[in-house]
Amino acid sequence: MAVLSILSGLLGVGILGLTIYSEDLVVQYEIFPREFADTNRGVFSEAYAKATHPRLRDEYGFYLAPIVSISWYIAYEVIRISLVHLGTFFLLSGLRFMNRILQEPSSRSILARGVMNVCFLGSFGYHGICMWKDMIQTDRIPASIQELAQDLDSNNSNASNLLYIPPTPHDRLYQYIPNFQRLSAVMAAFQIKNIIDTIYYKDGFIFFIHHLIVVFVAAWALHPFAHFHGTFFFGVSETSTTLLALLANFSAKYGVPALEYEYPISRKFFGFLFALSFIIVRSILWPFFTYFFIKDCLAVLDAKTEHDTIVVTSFIVMLLTLSVMQVLWLFQIISTIYKELFASSPKEKAI
Repeated sequence: MAVLSILSGLLGVGILGLTIYSEDLVVQYEIFPREFADTNRGVFSEAYAKATHPRLRDEYGFYLAPIVSISWYIAYEVIRISLVHLGTFFLLSGLRFMNRILQEPSSRSILARGVMNVCFLGSFGYHGICMWKDMIQTDRIPASIQELAQDLDSNNSNASNLLYIPPTPHDRLYQYIPNFQRLSAVMAAFQIKNIIDTIYYKDGFIFFIHHLIVVFVAAWALHPFAHFHGTFFFGVSETSTTLLALLANFSAKYGVPALEYEYPISRKFFGFLFALSFIIVRSILWPFFTYFFIKDCLAVLDAKTEHDTIVVTSFIVMLLTLSVMQVLWLFQIISTIYKELFASSPKEKAI
């Protein structure tokens, strides 16, 4: 059994190593073009051009053509994400005799999924922060929330004070950001994997709808659309979701219940960090940026300068749907905090 554990662990390390160096390998063996990983020169250096993809538009139509044009990259990311899940499972299998929680295959599978989620959600949050940092370096940090709101609400080419905030609703919605284009492709792949996992792990209908909505949003963002606003929704906001992914491992319903009993202090620590981040990111910043995004969408619809009425309208509906989910989850967080403060036993406190 010890030999089998060692082999499982080594296999896990090998698979995880493959995911880390996969970009170099697919380029080295000419599976993908040599410049594909270069955001500034590769496939993400320019927006999807309708004129250069007439065949795709004829075969797949307006909505699917952009995602089909880089479907090979999205498929690669789905495989890479799946390998992180698989590699972590084998690594935990190699360590299963070090902790009784790891002795159950189902627990290892759930924890491996948690590691996968934390890695990719953390990456989204990190890249979102980096994009904000790159923007701010071109000018300065807003002097006040009023200045930021004024610039986000501007509708005149000379009205914006901050150089990195496009001056008009149309500019803010149709600015192309190469790093965000790639992030959208990875997000589409991540949510496809999440849909598969939601069905397999029986997470529930609301999670299935959430992941499905985000797949559509990520796909339609490739047109390009909503890149500037998306740096928050697909980027910075995922810092909060990363903490949720950590906390979910302790959940009696979605995680490994034994973790609550083995590491109660860790659960409370991650729970506190998540609740704090959710209030700041999801309950304060999310409605703030949602308001200005929807206002920009309504402005281009009113001016009839939108690239597609159905897409822009759908973005509004889907964002409002996700926002309603945020409110429901906020009440759930408040309920959980109440249980943490007043429940008398660990069993009552389990999520």
